[in-house]
Amino acid sequence: MRAIDDSALGNIVDWTPVFIDIEGRQFSTWRGVPEKPSEYVPGGDILVPGVEKPTSEQVAGIKAIRIDLIGERQPHHLIVEIRLPKAIATFWDVLAVDRLHVTTGAFASTGADSADGLTIPVIRFNA
Repeated sequence: MRAIDDSALGNIVDWTPVFIDIEGRQFSTWRGVPEKPSEYVPGGDILVPGVEKPTSEQVAGIKAIRIDLIGERQPHHLIVEIRLPKAIATFWDVLAVDRLHVTTGAFASTGADSADGLTIPVIRFNA
């Protein structure tokens, strides 16, 4: 995908862990850190096998979105809940438009059974 305005997408320079399966070491979820966090946001989380930070191959082409082009929405639907002996991981999606069941394809993850306080950026249709 290519943006009409090159400034619409920004670089992600690092990845911070959201959830790490420290017991089974099977998977982890990560959130991108934009090069300019006051101007850009990541569009969701990434799920990777294992517990190490994503490799450059795993995140090739992933960009951040300029803040003025998005609206932040609260997740509405629990996709998956994984209960481990000492932890819980949940995955949430969000509707692109209220009352229309059009999902964005992005997801956010938590290490809790709730998405309270969590938001996912959605591209504004009037941007």
